[in-house]
Amino acid sequence: MPPNTARAAAAAKALMTAAPDAAPELLVAVGVAIADSEPASALAFARHAGAAGHAAALGLLDRLEAGKSLPEIRAMQADATLSPAPATLAGLRRAALAHATGLGAARHYEQALTLAMLLSAAHDATGAALMADFEGRFGADPAWPALRAAAETAASTLWVTVGYPAKLTRP
Repeated sequence: MPPNTARAAAAAKALMTAAPDAAPELLVAVGVAIADSEPASALAFARHAGAAGHAAALGLLDRLEAGKSLPEIRAMQADATLSPAPATLAGLRRAALAHATGLGAARHYEQALTLAMLLSAAHDATGAALMADFEGRFGADPAWPALRAAAETAASTLWVTVGYPAKLTRP
């Protein structure tokens, strides 16, 4: 890595630690510059900037996931900070879309699929659409059944423990 890029990466890491809500544009720019040499740091920068709502981070997240298998992507997302499951349909929609894209929350496909399943169980079209998107993208991957089963288990547990049948009824 060129010395200037290494210095910029170190500065971005220090900034992210000292002021986590500052300069998502810088995090994305440095993440792009170091994506090939330091993909783990680039992923952290992109995830942080995306969760802060900076849309340019999505391209970097896509680049870092490109060509990777579902187990590799799940490993990349394993340490993501997840949003708690919201108690309203609107909140579930926002959280599911945020986790699916990485814009407004950490990109985490299992969490997004879990929330989409809750939405679908409540007869919400957004949930069904997200589930179909995931099926289309990952359905041929041999690891898809395991991801789907984990999301189904999590959704079933949340459905009962959070009391979604009562909370998600439409007026």
